[in-house]
Amino acid sequence: MTEQTNVAIEMAHICQSLAYPDERHGGEVLAERFQVAAYSPEFFEMLAIITGVTHQLEAALVSEQVHPAIVANATGHLQAIREAFSRQGLHGPWKGIGSQSLGAAHSDPILHLSGTLRSLDYIKPSPEELQEIIADARDLLQWLEEHEIEESDFIRLCIMDGVRRFIFRLEKIGFLGWPHAVESLKEVVGAYLALERGYIPAEMPKTGAMMKKVTGALDLPIKILSKAREAKDNIEFVGLVYKGAVKPGLAFIAALLPSP
Repeated sequence: MTEQTNVAIEMAHICQSLAYPDERHGGEVLAERFQVAAYSPEFFEMLAIITGVTHQLEAALVSEQVHPAIVANATGHLQAIREAFSRQGLHGPWKGIGSQSLGAAHSDPILHLSGTLRSLDYIKPSPEELQEIIADARDLLQWLEEHEIEESDFIRLCIMDGVRRFIFRLEKIGFLGWPHAVESLKEVVGAYLALERGYIPAEMPKTGAMMKKVTGALDLPIKILSKAREAKDNIEFVGLVYKGAVKPGLAFIAALLPSP
């Protein structure tokens, strides 16, 4: 079943999973941990998401008008965490800057911020649901790679790109990556809606088959997102309602897209 979590909780969990001594350089350790090639585009995307979360937490501390003493203390710990992903952290022995910057001395205070920064709460899938979501997305991606459509085939390629990013962010960064995976899901929905506007059922059977495949693959994540609280960081779920569509079309989740 889904459960409520908080950005601070998931950030602390990531830190805890990486806070172990290792003689190798930080770049090697992180590449192995997240199963990406060291210093590849995927490697830097992963680092950007993790360090971006630390800045997100800092911004929330200010926007929620937390006591200045707490802000100063938390900011110090967040800066220390970022050191693990800095040039020094990546090129030096992980047992030095890396593991120490992510240890309990810095991650525990971040964990405790979850009770203060309630605007950063969000709903996440269970481990079992996450595996089902990834399996469905992989099945969809394989199908899309094997089937072209009659018109606007570039939209199929856009959907494929969004699905790939969706899978990457879930597989590599786990529940901390869930809100960022949703951003990729928005890309998929946006491309899908563009395709749907030009869909003529009698003339485009291949497109219709693809639309059914997409809606089926997204069924579970949309159900989970329908439970989400409103206005999570840059993810706006205002008025999101799951309507249980039973025919091709994703217009019923247009509210996933950022409000104008």
